[in-house]
Amino acid sequence: MASIRILTILVYVIAVPHGIDSRENDYIDSDPIVAAPSPWPVGTYGLLMPTDGCPSTSIYFYTGQRKFDTEDSDPNNNWSSPCHLGGWYGKNNMELQFCIKTVLDVNENAWPAGEYCIFRFGGSCPYGMSEGRVGWDDEDSDNENSHGGTLPDGVYDSNTHIDFCCQTSGSASASINLPTNDNFMLFQYNQYQCQEVDGMRATSEWFRWDTEDRNNEDYDTGSHPYKGVEDDNDDIKLHFCYYERI
Repeated sequence: MASIRILTILVYVIAVPHGIDSRENDYIDSDPIVAAPSPWPVGTYGLLMPTDGCPSTSIYFYTGQRKFDTEDSDPNNNWSSPCHLGGWYGKNNMELQFCIKTVLDVNENAWPAGEYCIFRFGGSCPYGMSEGRVGWDDEDSDNENSHGGTLPDGVYDSNTHIDFCCQTSGSASASINLPTNDNFMLFQYNQYQCQEVDGMRATSEWFRWDTEDRNNEDYDTGSHPYKGVEDDNDDIKLHFCYYERI
C-alpha cells in the first residue's frame, strides 16, 4: 500500500504592532481591511489612501488619518483636478488618510528599482529605499490638528512631521511590476512624470497645503516626494500618482 506523505509548509511573518501613535506609542483602535490574495512588496510601510480605499492583499493594510489645521487667515489650500485623495479637503483644513502595511512576510518580493516614494512605518525603510522627511508648520492660532488609527512614522502634534521612503535607483519611464487588482497611489519622486507600472494607467495629481503665514518653519530633508517646500519657503506641495487598471 503506497504511503502518503504530507508536506507541511510554515510561513513565518514578522508583525509590527498596529494601531500605534507614532508620536506617543499609545495603542489606538484600528480595523484591518479584509484581505484577498495579491501580495505587495516586502517591508512595513504606508500608502496614501485613494477614494477607492486601501488595496486588497493577502497581508492586512490598517487605516489611519491625520487632520491638518492649515492657515486660517485668507486660507488657500489648493489641489489638482482630478484629485483622488481619500479623506476630505477644503481651502481651510484637510484630512489625509493612510493605508499602513504592518506585517513583513519573508516570501514577498523587494520593491523594484524606479522613482517613487511611500510612507515609512516601523522605524526603517524597505531594503534599497532612501529615507527623508517633510515638516508642515500648521496653524498657530487655536490649532485643531488631530489624528487616529495607524499612522506613518513621524511626529503628530500642533505641527506635522512625516517620514518617507523613496526608490531612486531606476527610471520612472521604465515600467515596474506591482499588484494590479486594485487602484492605488504612490508619491511622485521624478519632477516630470509618474512611475510607470505594468497594466496600470497613471494620473499625476498634487495637493498644496497653505501652512502657517507667520514665522513659517516648513522644511524637507533627505529623499522625499516632489516637490516638498515651495520655492518661497512657505507652503508644502506634494505630487502623487493615482493608478487604475487599463
